[in-house]
Amino acid sequence: MCSRWVGRMDAMGKRQSEWTEDELDEMLASAGREGEVITVEVIQSSRPLSEEEVRDRERLERTVERAFYQAGSALQELRDRRLYRDGYDSFEDYCRGRFGHSRQKANYLIMGAAIYRTLSAANCPLLPSSEYQVRPLAVLAPQRQPTVWNEAVTEAGGKAPSNRVVRETVDKYQVDILAAVKRTAIPHHATFLGWSLNGVDASPKNA
Repeated sequence: MCSRWVGRMDAMGKRQSEWTEDELDEMLASAGREGEVITVEVIQSSRPLSEEEVRDRERLERTVERAFYQAGSALQELRDRRLYRDGYDSFEDYCRGRFGHSRQKANYLIMGAAIYRTLSAANCPLLPSSEYQVRPLAVLAPQRQPTVWNEAVTEAGGKAPSNRVVRETVDKYQVDILAAVKRTAIPHHATFLGWSLNGVDASPKNA
């Protein structure tokens, strides 16, 4: 702080806490005019991770990434084997009574686990960490999901994409597919020329 201004304020009988914002601004401006250098010390708040800590972080991150997958897989087995039947009449009642969530939430987790398996089997370089991330992929055929997921990862700059990014990528993919179908489809008026449009026989029929 500029000593001239500190002396002036002390002479006025003010404590630092009583200085107004305008007075503080004027002191800083005066200090700049007089060439006073204000040094800011940067404190390093973290230190590099050791090799052991890096391994621990990667192991824990994999656990987080697989958490929803493990939950969905477990719920699917509980449902398919009806392992709830000794205390509950339905899977829905079981989910609400045992876990406190709806059957819809359980179904989302089961669906998410299935998508996770598909992406993992396709060796996607980055896997989802939550069911909500991949929920938009459910409208696609399994063989299309890895392609669209990887595109979403690219859109997110190589990081895990949000639900919004995945949804927008799915929408764009569907629009592109629809446009391609329209470009290659047999014109509708061909039906009036005696062509079969059932996908089996597209040749002119004999009269």
